Amino acid sequence: MSRDDNPRQSAALVDIILGLSALPFRARRGLAATLRQALLRLIELEATPEVILQHTRRLEDIDLFMAEIAVGNTGTAGVLEQRVVDFLACCEHLDDVWRSRGLGDAVNATNTFSRKLGDCDFQSVPEKHCRAWEAHGGRLTRVYIEEHIRTLHRNISGRQQEWERIADLEEWKFSLNFVAHVIVDQPSGEELLDAFPCPANLAYLTFAEAWERAKVACTDHAQIIQLFNCHVVDRLNESKTPETVRMKFREFFIPGR
Repeated sequence: MSRDDNPRQSAALVDIILGLSALPFRARRGLAATLRQALLRLIELEATPEVILQHTRRLEDIDLFMAEIAVGNTGTAGVLEQRVVDFLACCEHLDDVWRSRGLGDAVNATNTFSRKLGDCDFQSVPEKHCRAWEAHGGRLTRVYIEEHIRTLHRNISGRQQEWERIADLEEWKFSLNFVAHVIVDQPSGEELLDAFPCPANLAYLTFAEAWERAKVACTDHAQIIQLFNCHVVDRLNESKTPETVRMKFREFFIPGR
């Protein structure tokens, strides 16, 4: 190698190349493709985003954006839907008694480590109530609901121990809110959550219904705008967000149009 500014990295690169060269063709091709994808993702994360999304100062902009979101699946692998549900959920949990988990998490983030009970959840110790929110792009089916609840039962033990340190489980309440574009089936909480360790219920909302409910819960327009800029615009401007998602968002959201 001709580089002498960082000989350790240069030597490591040589080792990688020599190691690849020693592999059989099929293994070499597979590993090279993986390395190429990792390098492209690293470049994407380190590069300055080509699309910088702008904040809004108008509730009308958010109204227009939510009307677009409510039409159907955004085609962003759930990223836009999850950021929007983060925002809508925050509008309903403004009091200081609520503590959140999962806000801003990636779509594929596991619930096990954080012990969250949806894409995000909010917990109030004084009210002994936990409210979880799950975003879903497109049609919400019974199969999806049942699978989420199956994983919920698998992850609940950590939260159950946490709740029991505060009060008996019978004093706690749990609510799970699904937000989707179309609700195909609405099985009851009694039907699917009968084995849950505390009283629990399910709620189903379209994106349009969730937006209307958020505006009822938070009547301060300036606060709604601040929450939207924080939990949607700023999150999407983070380097971990694929450029294609920002471009799709800009199709829906044009401040001042």
